Amino acid sequence: MKQAVIIKPYDFRLLGYFAKEKKFLNKRLSKNIRIYHIGSSAVPGLGGKNVVDIILLTSDKKRAKKLVKKLELLGYIFDPNAGDDHRIFFKRHYFQDKKIIYIVHLHLMWQTEGKYKDYLLFRDYLRVYSQEARRYYQLKKIWAKKAGLIRHKFPAMKTGYVAAILKKAQKENIIDFKNLRDKNILVMGLGLLGGGVETVQWLVKQGASVLVTDLKTKKELSDSLNKLKGLKIRYVLGKHQVQDFVRADLIIKNPGVPRDSKFLKIAKKNNIPIESDLSLFFRLFKGKIIGVTGTKGKSTTVSLLAHILKTAKKKFVFGGNIGQSPLNQLSKNYPLAILEISSWQLEDLAHLKKSPDVAVITTIFPDHLDTYKNFADYVEAKKTIFKFQTKNNILILNASDLIVKKFAKEAKAKIIYFFPKGSSYKISDRLNRKTKIFNSNVLAATSVALVLKIPLTLIKKAIKTFRGVLNRLEFICEKNGIKYYNDSASTIPQSTILALNSLANKRNIVLISGGADKKLDFSKMAQRISKTCKAVVLLPGTATPEIEKELGIMNYKLKIRVKTMEEATKVATAQAKKGDIVLLSPGCASFGLFKNVYDRATQFVKRSKKL
Repeated sequence: MKQAVIIKPYDFRLLGYFAKEKKFLNKRLSKNIRIYHIGSSAVPGLGGKNVVDIILLTSDKKRAKKLVKKLELLGYIFDPNAGDDHRIFFKRHYFQDKKIIYIVHLHLMWQTEGKYKDYLLFRDYLRVYSQEARRYYQLKKIWAKKAGLIRHKFPAMKTGYVAAILKKAQKENIIDFKNLRDKNILVMGLGLLGGGVETVQWLVKQGASVLVTDLKTKKELSDSLNKLKGLKIRYVLGKHQVQDFVRADLIIKNPGVPRDSKFLKIAKKNNIPIESDLSLFFRLFKGKIIGVTGTKGKSTTVSLLAHILKTAKKKFVFGGNIGQSPLNQLSKNYPLAILEISSWQLEDLAHLKKSPDVAVITTIFPDHLDTYKNFADYVEAKKTIFKFQTKNNILILNASDLIVKKFAKEAKAKIIYFFPKGSSYKISDRLNRKTKIFNSNVLAATSVALVLKIPLTLIKKAIKTFRGVLNRLEFICEKNGIKYYNDSASTIPQSTILALNSLANKRNIVLISGGADKKLDFSKMAQRISKTCKAVVLLPGTATPEIEKELGIMNYKLKIRVKTMEEATKVATAQAKKGDIVLLSPGCASFGLFKNVYDRATQFVKRSKKL
C-alpha cells in the first residue's frame, strides 16, 4: 500500500476502555489493514466518552468485516444513530499503483457506558429535527473556539444545552423511525394471518429489541411462532403486562387491537409512541402509494391490479390487509406500492395526516359494528383514505355506490368515477375452471392501471389471464352434477347477497351460512335467500339466531342447524340435486367455530372434495 494517506500510529490512550483490545487488534491487523484514525466522541452529561470513532484503510474487505464482527461480539455495538456510512461503509479509493483501497468508517459504542438511553434520545432528536441539529453543530464550533479547545473535547457550558434538548425529547418521546437499532419495541398482537409475523421479522432485521405480546396462548399461535423460530424475540403470551407498555420505546399494534384498549391508554399516558406496520411503511416509503379500501372488493381489486402491473413488467411493493406486511419489501426501493387498507388500518394512519397518492374506494356497507359506535363512525374511518390528499392526488370512486359517490364533495383530490354495468365478469380460475369476479372490481383495477399509464391492450390481456382470489366466489368442484362454491370471505350480509345474485338461477342454491355476530342487519339477506335458495344450512354462532329470526319473518321453512363444517357439507349436499349449487357464503365473521375465514374455507374445500 503506498502512503497516499498518512497512517497515524495506534493511539489507545484516548480510550481507556478500549485498551484491553490493543492486543487483539494488533494480532489481526496485517499490512492489509491500517487504523487511519481512532478517537472518541462524547456528549457532556451523557456518560463521558460514549462513541469510538474509527477509520480503517484496507485492501482486504473480507478481513475488515471479520474484525468488525469480532468487535461486536466483544460487547461493542454500532452507534444506532450515526448514518449508515458510520456503521460499516466500504468506500473505494484508487491509489497510484491502481490498488483498490477501502475506507471503513465506524462509530462504535460500549453498550454499558454512561446514560446510554439518554444518549440515543439526544441523537434521535437531532436526527428528526434537522434544523436543531444544524444549530447544535454551529454552537459546537462557537463553544470550542471560546474555550480554546481541540476537536472532541467539549466545554462544560454544553451540559445545559444538552439537558434542555433531552427535556424536549423526553416530552415528545422522539424516535428516529429510519433507525430502530437497539430500540425496545413492543409488538401488540402477533395474529395468525401472516402480517404480524412479517412485521416482527422486519423489526428484528433492523436490530431492534423485540417483545411480542398477545392475548392468545402459545398453542393458539403455534403456526405464527414456528415462522419466528431462531430469532431473538421475547414473548408474553396469554396476557398483557402493564410494565411492558411503560418500558417500551415504541409500540406496534396489530390493526385488530381495539382502539380503547386499556394498555394502549397506559402507553399514551406515558408518552410512548404507538404505530402500526402500515404507518411505519407510510413514514419510510419514498415512492407513490396506491391505497384501496371498501367494505368488499378490496382484495380482488388489489390482486387484479397487481396482476396487471406484473403483466406490464412493473416493479412494486404489495401488501396491507391481504396477509402480508409491506415492510419486508422496503429494501427493494421500488417506486410504487399497492396496498389493501382496512378501516382499522386507516385509523392507525390518521395521526400521520397522510393519505395515499392514489386512493380507491370500492363499496361501503355496514360492517364491524361490534367495534364501531355506529355506521357513521365506520364510514368516517374509511374517509381517512382521502382526507389528507391534496389537489395533486387522485381519488377513484364507485359511482354506483351512493355513499361512495358522495365522498367526492369532501375530497380535495382529482376525482375519477367508474360505472359498473352488470353484476359479474367470467374468468378462468387456477385450474382453468369458470368462476366470477364482480365488474366493479375489474373497473376499479382498470381505472388505477390507466392512471399509471398502462396500455389498454396489456390491461385486457391481464384481465383474461387473472385467476381470481381464494375464498371469493371460488369454484371448488362438481360432484354428481352439483357445483360447490367457496365464498368464505363473505363476512357481511351484503356480500352474501351479491354472491346469490351472481350465481342464482331461480331457487337452485343450497346456502351454508351463519357464524359470529358483528351487530349487522340480516333482513335484506333473508329476503334474497327466500327468492334464490332451496335450503339454508346454518353453522353455530352468535349471528345465527338473528338469521333464523329474519328467515322466520319471511316464512322461510327449510333452515337446518348443524354443529360442524363436515356436517354442514353433508346436509347441504343431501338437499341439492343435479344442476344445483352448494354455496358457502356465511355473511358473518368466522370467530368461535373457526380460527379465521381461511380456516373456514379450508374445512369447506376439504369436505367438498371428499364427498
